[in-house]
Amino acid sequence: MLNNLIKESLKGYQVPKKSCSCGCGGCGQPQPKIGLLDTTSPISEGLRYHIDNGISLRNNVYKTGSKKYLQLFAEARMLYKWGNISLDNDSKHLVENTDVGKFTILEGKKVPLDLHLLTEEEDKEEAEFDVEFDSLGNDLAGAIESELEDKKDELNEVVGVVGILGYILLSNTVANMLSKFAKNQFAKRDWGKGVEAAKKIEKWTHNNEVAFKAPIKRVVGIFTKNEKWKAIISDVLYAIVILLMAGQAGGSAVGYLKKASYLKGGLYSMKALEKFLIFSIYLSINKIFIKFYLNKQ
Repeated sequence: MLNNLIKESLKGYQVPKKSCSCGCGGCGQPQPKIGLLDTTSPISEGLRYHIDNGISLRNNVYKTGSKKYLQLFAEARMLYKWGNISLDNDSKHLVENTDVGKFTILEGKKVPLDLHLLTEEEDKEEAEFDVEFDSLGNDLAGAIESELEDKKDELNEVVGVVGILGYILLSNTVANMLSKFAKNQFAKRDWGKGVEAAKKIEKWTHNNEVAFKAPIKRVVGIFTKNEKWKAIISDVLYAIVILLMAGQAGGSAVGYLKKASYLKGGLYSMKALEKFLIFSIYLSINKIFIKFYLNKQ
């Protein structure tokens, strides 16, 4: 049964069609995309991530209302005004027709414009999760570095992403980190069950996607210069920890999150691994879920 957990979470997932350049899968009409026009312009890591992955500013990867969230809008607005970047239609609308990323002085305090701010209580709990989720990314990076360092003589470009990911996921340390984090977070958060919980997990993890993946990509980059492989590995780990948290909330939560666009990279890679039955990855992913469910008992 545990062996079918990944298959169950991927059931109904379809690889995005390539006939539609805007990503909707059907219109077939070219759509503007966010992109860098002046390659000499220095840009932040967050904006670079949006550009490299074609992510609209509407789906800002940072927590709503956070300093980095607002800075990303301010940076994009400035570079767009200078003609240094191109924007997709949604991003262009936000930059041209809203004041997100701008500030005003109200009752002696600097406050952001056009932004629904979280309540103090919500902000406090979400900020706590941000720190812990970001810390998980750093801890995983450390564990990955130790694991791959031990296998350094065996690693080379011939091994490929499958071999590297297999080494990572077969690590007891990595498996324990992922399963323990998912269990502890769900125990301490009032997320509820089903779709209600899934929406909270989606919001909180999506806001921290860049911060979680960055240290993992950096460490994996010590052992391979292949950017695609680094993205696949961080995407898969990101998807696994989210699916583990969703699993605590029931099948409907997993079903909701497997449709989330921000998980498509990890789901696509996991689907490919499942399709080609790569044994080492298959065993290691199930090893993580087995540890998780044993701890859950």
